Amino acid sequence: MHKLYYGHFMCYVFHQDYIVKKGVDAHALKEQMLELLHERGAQYPAEHNVGHLYKAPETLTRFYRENDPTNSMNPGIGKTSKQKFWKES
Repeated sequence: MHKLYYGHFMCYVFHQDYIVKKGVDAHALKEQMLELLHERGAQYPAEHNVGHLYKAPETLTRFYRENDPTNSMNPGIGKTSKQKFWKES
């Protein structure tokens, strides 16, 4: 596995990407890495909050609902409802 590091100038955001050899199960490797991060108390992906791939913690979900009561700004973020006014589908 090869690691690539890069960042955004003047905003203190750093990325670490991984290049794996052919034949390596990238999905299994990702799961192992996420478990290690979880054990260490890390929250990911930090730059874009939780995006649409990860479940938002309840405190963050509450923040979204309070600040966007119509669910118009970024529906579905943090695996929340994609429906108007936070309705369940």
